[in-house]
Amino acid sequence: FEDFFKRHKAGLKINGSDVSYSLKVDFLDVALGTNKTVSMTNGKHLAVSIPAGTKNGQILRLKGQGMDGIGGGKNGDAHVEITYKEDKYYRREGSNLHVEVAISLQEAILGASIEVPTIHGPVKLNIKPSSNTGNVLRLKGKGIKNKKMNGNQFVTLKVVLPETADKELINFVTEWADKNDYKVRHNGRRSKVDT
Repeated sequence: FEDFFKRHKAGLKINGSDVSYSLKVDFLDVALGTNKTVSMTNGKHLAVSIPAGTKNGQILRLKGQGMDGIGGGKNGDAHVEITYKEDKYYRREGSNLHVEVAISLQEAILGASIEVPTIHGPVKLNIKPSSNTGNVLRLKGKGIKNKKMNGNQFVTLKVVLPETADKELINFVTEWADKNDYKVRHNGRRSKVDT
């Protein structure tokens, strides 16, 4: 019986176990794509290629990178969960990115060419005269780029007044308003959903 067991044990194939890891990365790592290294429990280092556009919580399967098989058995797979913190500046929607950019009063009224950050580097953005808070401009192809599609970056303008009161500006606006009154709120019937 002992000889029989030894002969069968020698020909036994056991597949290696799958392993799971969690890897925290920066937002730009998933927006642009990058390569990272994970330390395995057996002391080996696992190279992880993170594609651009990887979703938060997405699990990457690395075939044959798990525990080694025994007796010619197949190696297990490595499953790496990718997580990242939401960025303070960029808001992601699929492959598109949204940002809010402050502009001065004179830039809003007169128009301007300003520099806007993107994940691919700063670009020039033309602000049209009489722009307003809430206006959205599109930077084509400046979002997340992957094999499936190229995302865009949408810039929402926010007009910011001077932090300190300027007497000259106040006097000008007062004089201008007396001659050029205009309405931004319209009185009408209240909607049924209003409370």
